[in-house]
Amino acid sequence: MAKPVAEFDKVWLKLERAPDQTSSGLMLKTEEEIKQNIGVVVSVGPGDQLDDGSYESHAIKEGSKVIFNEHSGRDISLDGVDYVVCKVKDVVATFSEIE
Repeated sequence: MAKPVAEFDKVWLKLERAPDQTSSGLMLKTEEEIKQNIGVVVSVGPGDQLDDGSYESHAIKEGSKVIFNEHSGRDISLDGVDYVVCKVKDVVATFSEIE
């Protein structure tokens, strides 16, 4: 499988699936799939190009777990893996570590 490569101010996020049952076995989903707005960054673009030819830098790094805006980006499925491609500014929080 080829790794997605982000361009400009875009970021590729591998979606985290919402749990479908509790540890005791209770089913949580209804008939509709619930989209969770948490993903792991798999690729970050260099940023928008500035007037001097350099690129703006981003604080978001590959491998970070993030929350993104609900209606942002484009859903893409490659080789059975679900991704969202959105702008870096649509990422609203980064987790340092989740238990």
